[in-house]
Amino acid sequence: MERSSSTKVLMVIAGALLIIVGIMTLRYPIATLISMALFLGIAILFVGIMHTASYFTNRKFLPKPGWLLVEGILEILIGLMLLFNIGITTASLPFVLGFWALFAGISRFAISLDIKKVGFKNWWVMMLTGVLSIILGILVMVFPAFGAAFIASFVSVFMIYYGIMIIVEAFAVKSAKK
Repeated sequence: MERSSSTKVLMVIAGALLIIVGIMTLRYPIATLISMALFLGIAILFVGIMHTASYFTNRKFLPKPGWLLVEGILEILIGLMLLFNIGITTASLPFVLGFWALFAGISRFAISLDIKKVGFKNWWVMMLTGVLSIILGILVMVFPAFGAAFIASFVSVFMIYYGIMIIVEAFAVKSAKK
């Protein structure tokens, strides 16, 4: 079984967008606090669209594809919330981002177990990225008081990490054992 090429392209674009957002937030930490909601809203919205599309193109390969659909819908809703409530979002950013990282990690972990059952060779890549996302999400939510600079830097690292993770997954999870 091969991951559809359109899904792979969407994953690479989503990953690249997240990496670009991560680099931008590292470069301009003060402006990041003002514009982070807009950039993250666009990135998370796109990732949600990619995961939702991936559900429809790859659900026949997964025993429990609902995780992918729930993740996609949740990311679309978070992206829209970030885009249309910038003032509230800026104040609640650590919790929104922490929740996103936590849920993305739980979803990745669950999906990794599903793709292992159907014989995908590199299922452990998704499991590892899921565990790391869970840890990052918890850290962001538990320690929001480290200040705006820490949050901007942490978000930068997470965006770069999550972007790389999606690109790695696009190529790592490509075939099942017969």
